[in-house]
Amino acid sequence: MDLKNSAITAIVLIESLVHLLKNENVDISTVKITIGNKKDGIESPEIQLQQLIDISLKELLEIKNGEKS
Repeated sequence: MDLKNSAITAIVLIESLVHLLKNENVDISTVKITIGNKKDGIESPEIQLQQLIDISLKELLEIKNGEKS
């Protein structure tokens, strides 16, 4: 699968998961997560799930639209 199709697949997956969370009344703007591995001591600062989704979708849309490779 090429990069553009991978981006399209990721966009659909993220949007579907967000839809499922909203159907379960999860307010993704209040959920905070860290990314990394506690065991190895590598973790990001806490970030709102909504912010992470927005950043990810923006990057994926740029790839999908050929603005990024």
